[in-house]
Amino acid sequence: MIVEGSVVPFAPSWESLEGRETPEWFPRAKFGLWAHWGPQCQPGFGDWYARTMDLPGTDAFRYHRERYGHPSQFGFKDVTNECKASRWDPEELVALYARTGARYFVAMADHHDNLDLWDSPRHAWNSVRVGPRHDIVGEWAAAARSHGLRLLGPARPRAPPGRRLPGEVSWPEPCNWPRRTGLTWSTSTTPCSRCTNAARSAWRSPPSCTTSAKT
Repeated sequence: MIVEGSVVPFAPSWESLEGRETPEWFPRAKFGLWAHWGPQCQPGFGDWYARTMDLPGTDAFRYHRERYGHPSQFGFKDVTNECKASRWDPEELVALYARTGARYFVAMADHHDNLDLWDSPRHAWNSVRVGPRHDIVGEWAAAARSHGLRLLGPARPRAPPGRRLPGEVSWPEPCNWPRRTGLTWSTSTTPCSRCTNAARSAWRSPPSCTTSAKT
């Protein structure tokens, strides 16, 4: 997690990550918005597209074949390069978010496709070198600063097989509540007791009604 305005010295270990603390300004901010957006949205066919497009029998696989052809001929790298972000205007969007009363903004830094949405030094599979050719996180950050919003940038690191990331919830199956609600606790939907217990176990206390159940 990247938190602008905070100096958090982490070591590359699970123990170090488990020692993280909530920034002092965060509980007072109360309200923020985030953009779950990147080249994986290009097909306009739901989340985790880079995975489901390769799974025969899924709706995404059928959709991909009808629109692009077989994934072996037109894969996710090709989908990514179709994403030009030509109508993306971070300044206009963040200005709107600020007018709603948001005090912080969250920019997605990468997703299940492992495409880094900034000028990443760790590999060339990033949004500056392929697809949009934009430093998406950097441009979000500049817009957030210009409107006085704090910036957070969540990434989705991968846990080794058989392990969970610190704070990650193992949602009980076949309960579908987290997927139906976008992994967000809200007052309009009620999770089953097993989901509530899973969250309490992971965070040692229930999450509030305004925070994401999983980051």
